Amino acid sequence: MDWRQAGDDVRRLRQRIFTASEAGDLKKVRNLQKLMLRSRANSGSPDPRPKPRRSSNAWPGSCTTTSNWNSTRPRQ
Repeated sequence: MDWRQAGDDVRRLRQRIFTASEAGDLKKVRNLQKLMLRSRANSGSPDPRPKPRRSSNAWPGSCTTTSNWNSTRPRQ
């Protein structure tokens, strides 16, 4: 599959969706969105950006050292 062509097709289709939504043509917007979902270009193109690595913490941005420090700190 030619990924460059697929990307160009998606870009043009997104532009058509934007134009139809700015014009207030909701029927056309819905039909174009359905076309986008069913298109071959939307079939899972490889992402050139590397995926971010997830830490092993349960919540993103949580820090276990802070909670451990608070639990072992002597009370005043």
